[in-house]
Amino acid sequence: MDEQNKNNVPERESNAARRIRLLGIENDDKIHDTSREITKGSFFANLWYKHKWPLIIASFFLVVVISLSATLIYQRVTAPDMMIAYNGPKEITKAELDKVNALFLELVPDYSKNGKVEIEWTKNRYLTDEQFREQNDGKDMTQPQKQAMGQAYDQISNMIAYSDYNFLLLDTAVYDEFQSSFYAVVDLFPNEDYSEITYKGCGIYLWKTELARQNPELYSIFPKDTVICIPKLMSKNNDREVALLGAILEYQKSEE
Repeated sequence: MDEQNKNNVPERESNAARRIRLLGIENDDKIHDTSREITKGSFFANLWYKHKWPLIIASFFLVVVISLSATLIYQRVTAPDMMIAYNGPKEITKAELDKVNALFLELVPDYSKNGKVEIEWTKNRYLTDEQFREQNDGKDMTQPQKQAMGQAYDQISNMIAYSDYNFLLLDTAVYDEFQSSFYAVVDLFPNEDYSEITYKGCGIYLWKTELARQNPELYSIFPKDTVICIPKLMSKNNDREVALLGAILEYQKSEE
């Protein structure tokens, strides 16, 4: 370096100052504020620096919306077409439930549009003190058995109040505990009179429906006091449930 240039360089020159001196520019900031520079193609380069946080927030909400949409679509495709629960004193075997399921599959459409009809069943054995004594030679429940029945009762309560079960097959003793939680039959079928087969306004005797009359094997699976109920759930459309109950009431056995 010649003597003249050496004299022009500060003894202690910062990196930033050196860069400015060598490049011949005042700064290398990528943010350009003039409209003239933006029109020359620097708009997208400036967009991130000027609007970084709004873009981050907008991207976050976009990801959330896409994820929720994908979840809803997945749930719609994979969800069962109908959810039914039995709550009563009978211990229903898998073989018995398979027979019942085969009958119900004839009546349920493919609501999920996934090419197959699927019904999800839940069994919950619950006995009152009187029913227990009838089945056990007059003996009372032990303390562990009472606790088990208490847990079963809580499960029924939660099932009726909070779950998405479309249909409940209940023992009349269970029905009596939760009668206010079910739709009245007359409200479900205002143009039909099913009073002769209705139990206390909201239950339909399963054994008095056409489905049971034409498929007598149901008599040996479910106790005579079993009733069909549709639970009330907030903001729930009950068209599917009414359609299935109507098909059970007016069932016609297909000719083989």
